[in-house]
Amino acid sequence: MVCARCSLAAAASSAALLSHDAALLAAAASLSAALLALVLMDDSAVRFTMGAFALRIDGGCVLIGCGVGFALGLLGTIPPAIRALRIPIVNGLKAI
Repeated sequence: MVCARCSLAAAASSAALLSHDAALLAAAASLSAALLALVLMDDSAVRFTMGAFALRIDGGCVLIGCGVGFALGLLGTIPPAIRALRIPIVNGLKAI
């Protein structure tokens, strides 16, 4: 019989592993989106009926975008991680 402390430690280590994967993917996606925005959108002109303006992407915009993307990536992994930690391993493997 597995003690409650051991199962709690296993769940915590699984949650930490899921959060590390999520952090790596969120960071990679945020940085690639920032690079894509710098290449495609920096100094481009937006025209509409009343005039036009230029889009300028500076370091602050990149930092805010990367931070928001990273935070959303981590927050988006919480519900699937909770669901994955609650089901038994055998049932989870049967679902695949």
